[in-house]
Amino acid sequence: ISLALTAAVEGADIANHVEVVRLLKDSNNKIYGATLRDDITGDTWDLHARVIINATGPFSDSIRKMDDPETENIVCPSSGVHIILPDYYSPKHMGLLDAATSDGRVIFFLPWQNSVIAGTTDTETEVTNRPRAKEEEIQFILNEITSYLSPDIQVRRSDVLSAWAGIRPLVLDPTKSSTEGLARNHIVISSESGLVTIAGGKWTTYRAMAYDTMERAIKDFNLQPKEDCKTEEILLIGAHAYNPTLKIRLTQEYGMESQIAEHLAHTYGDRAYMVADLAKSTGQHWPIVGCRISSGYPYIEAEIIYSVRNEMARTLVDVLARRTRLAFLNVTASADAIPRIASIMQKELGYTSDTNMSIHN
Repeated sequence: ISLALTAAVEGADIANHVEVVRLLKDSNNKIYGATLRDDITGDTWDLHARVIINATGPFSDSIRKMDDPETENIVCPSSGVHIILPDYYSPKHMGLLDAATSDGRVIFFLPWQNSVIAGTTDTETEVTNRPRAKEEEIQFILNEITSYLSPDIQVRRSDVLSAWAGIRPLVLDPTKSSTEGLARNHIVISSESGLVTIAGGKWTTYRAMAYDTMERAIKDFNLQPKEDCKTEEILLIGAHAYNPTLKIRLTQEYGMESQIAEHLAHTYGDRAYMVADLAKSTGQHWPIVGCRISSGYPYIEAEIIYSVRNEMARTLVDVLARRTRLAFLNVTASADAIPRIASIMQKELGYTSDTNMSIHN
């Protein structure tokens, strides 16, 4: 979200809940645009551009096949499952990673968001919009971490607060022979019709990925940038006026719990003040403001309002999983919070009772 918001500040137009339906080509089979669809309203429209860049992670091949249905897949999707456990499974400031488990996979459990995150798996999978953690994968993680814990601790399936699967977009470099296997980093390729695809990579190298992609587009399409690349220096939104005392100032100036203040400071940076300004009174002497979405977690109602007004949140999943982390931390708490979140979103978005169901979906 911070990357998208930072791009918007720098001049990009951001369209949330919009997907590419087809690529537009001229009589010479060169791409000059795409047909887009708003997944909430169903509206479609054409967008023209000098360059179309395919940066869709595990969905890269689906876009490439819009360009050329006969093209070979380059993505080798791998499923990685993680689970969330109560905080007593790990010390607060120490975790564990073992790169040599019983079947050669990496296992870890680390303190995260006042809980413990444990994983992971690495299995071939199909690309889907809604990957799910399989029961055998959850059991694998539980079985592996058992050997690292005290014999007095019983690792129980019922302790799993949440489980999810993500798709790693590992890629084959089409310019290399098949014997050379998966690319160790990202690759940037251009099709004959002019589709630029960036695939592979990881979060820790995203700025290098962006730089390499733009350099390729500039070269292949003879673009004339107005200034040199500045990705090495640019700060993400929220970082400009951040300092470690922010959480203290939030607690003192607004009268909110220190756990909530720390969460807002770490999540929003200097924009935490914008969230705090939206926080409603608790009706108590202390804390003065900051009504929690779910007890035990630092997310507050003001974040829902902020995410709708400033971060393009439009659905329950946007709030529960993409703006906060509640869905990843505790599925039961998330389910219990749905009516409250939906009510706030309905008011902010001006939804009627008939359209309120679309938020739930």
